[in-house]
Amino acid sequence: MAWWLNLIFLILPIIYFFIYRKYHSDGTIVEDLKKFFGLKKIKFESLYLGVKLFFILIFVSLAINLVVYFALPQYNDLGNVKQNFMFYVESGKLVYFFVMLVIGVFLEEYFFRAFLVSRIGMFLSTLAFALLHYGYGSWVEMIGAFVLGLILAWYYKKHQDLFVNFYAHILYNIFAIVLMLI
Repeated sequence: MAWWLNLIFLILPIIYFFIYRKYHSDGTIVEDLKKFFGLKKIKFESLYLGVKLFFILIFVSLAINLVVYFALPQYNDLGNVKQNFMFYVESGKLVYFFVMLVIGVFLEEYFFRAFLVSRIGMFLSTLAFALLHYGYGSWVEMIGAFVLGLILAWYYKKHQDLFVNFYAHILYNIFAIVLMLI
């Protein structure tokens, strides 16, 4: 993901927060931030729910890939995703890629779930999330991002815990990277 897009994901909600806070403050800035972004104290339950969500994402992703592989092989363009990833491996930018992976996943969850879900709804925030994933050059990736994004949005809405989504999303991406390297 482009650095400037990550910057937008970071800055836009912060600007919105300060405008919103001017008219709807409930207390201290820390209390307002926690409420506004759905931040909670990290608990063991968050880790458990994150791992549970990770396995849900893997199961659904596997189902999507099986359908594409066996029923729609002519539309299987996931090789484009691997090709884009291998660029980082071959160019020696793997450390940069992993740093951006962590930062990018956090900013995606922060922007698309904590910020957009409560403002424009699960469907539209997920559609924006999926469109962003076309940057990998794969329609299957975009459709997968939409389906998995809906699950992430639903899980966030249900648990109101950004860290659950972050754990699951980062584990999912690491799992996908390991599969590409095999």
